[in-house]
Amino acid sequence: MSNLKILSVIDISKGTTTNLQGDLLLQEISKTLLTEDSLVLSFKDSTPLSSSFLNSSFGELVDQYGKKEVLRKIKVTDLMPSLLSQINTYLKKTSEFAS
Repeated sequence: MSNLKILSVIDISKGTTTNLQGDLLLQEISKTLLTEDSLVLSFKDSTPLSSSFLNSSFGELVDQYGKKEVLRKIKVTDLMPSLLSQINTYLKKTSEFAS
């Protein structure tokens, strides 16, 4: 059994506002999930999340894995309640359009 991998959002993407930053995070998460069953995503020192960042990271993850798998495989930590609420709201809206 392997140790749980922790990814730091700010170390990977250097910000949380652009599509490119979201894509960088998506790439790292996807790469990690090739070898790990789950991971922890740390939002320590992160800035507010833009819809562009959410579309390119969490939106693409939901497209690739489905909402249930994203919630099962990825745990978030080190974030203010407002950021957690923003992610939860985004995932809820995203899943409304999924089949």
